[in-house]
Amino acid sequence: MATEFDTIFDVIERHRELSVQHAAAISVSAKLGAGPEFDAADAISEERRLALEEYADVLTPSRPRLRT
Repeated sequence: MATEFDTIFDVIERHRELSVQHAAAISVSAKLGAGPEFDAADAISEERRLALEEYADVLTPSRPRLRT
């Protein structure tokens, strides 16, 4: 998770990384039919979706800090 030392750019970059991971997982699931392979891929997609959703709690309240 983000700390007080993270810049807004770090927070945004982490959100982008999680978004890319989620999109990649979904693209695998989308190519599979019903069955155990789909179920496994779908479970990974769900894990990545949850990680992205949880990180939204960090991204949403983040604000750029003024340089002093």
